[in-house]
Amino acid sequence: MTGVQRFTLADGAEVPYVEFGDPDGKPFVVVAGLSDGLMIMGRTAARFLPRMYKDFMKYRVLVPQRRVPVPMGFTTADMGDDLAEFLRGLGAVPANVLGISMGGMVSQQLAARHPDSVDHLILGVTVPYVTAELRGIIDEWERMANAGEWKAYHADALRKTYTGHMPLKYKVAPLFSRLMPRPTDLSRYEAQSEACRTHDARPVLKDIKAPTLVLSGRQDVLCRPELGQAMAAAIPNAHIVVLDRAGHGAFEERKADFDAACLAFMEDKPVPVTR
Repeated sequence: MTGVQRFTLADGAEVPYVEFGDPDGKPFVVVAGLSDGLMIMGRTAARFLPRMYKDFMKYRVLVPQRRVPVPMGFTTADMGDDLAEFLRGLGAVPANVLGISMGGMVSQQLAARHPDSVDHLILGVTVPYVTAELRGIIDEWERMANAGEWKAYHADALRKTYTGHMPLKYKVAPLFSRLMPRPTDLSRYEAQSEACRTHDARPVLKDIKAPTLVLSGRQDVLCRPELGQAMAAAIPNAHIVVLDRAGHGAFEERKADFDAACLAFMEDKPVPVTR
């Protein structure tokens, strides 16, 4: 399928999504991070995402956004409920689920609250709860967004996401900042920031039944790997792989290894990661 599609939830809110790959393949769902709040999907996403996930084309790949609109006070648990409704509505359960950063927070809730919706769970560069340090970073990004300080916002996001093993991103940072999206609806970004700040899945991690792989970056300053290790220890059937030379952008900095780990795990094979 091509282009951005929309799924209507029971309460009338819409979930924009892109679908590609093998329509008869096992569902593979990618749940994005906080950047979801910056822009509603358009033609650029529909062109870019199939290239980003080209190694997963044997799957029925679904990349949904959070609902439009996202009301203030909506939690990661609420977002997990939305995701379960979306998957059931598209006949995509049980699915292999990859949650990245905030998407990992939502995916924790999905797997705990709707265990029949998830076959294999991959939690990438995420945490079971938000520390005071991470809360402070989210607060500062929200302040910059409200002030319209987009150059500073994107520069800080680049510094905190990448370790320096992607030097080109630093060299083109001014251009990259101009190309990065600005929120079309700032309230949507604010609501998701608040959902991040209040996320705490520690009480329900024990309820996750799906086999789970936690993928962390050794140098991640946003979602520190020791929290990923604690999360893996709290989930009954989970293990963790920590990637060296990678930060919060491990899914790009170590893309080949990150993707290979996901594919092997979903096929119940040993995870072939060069650390």
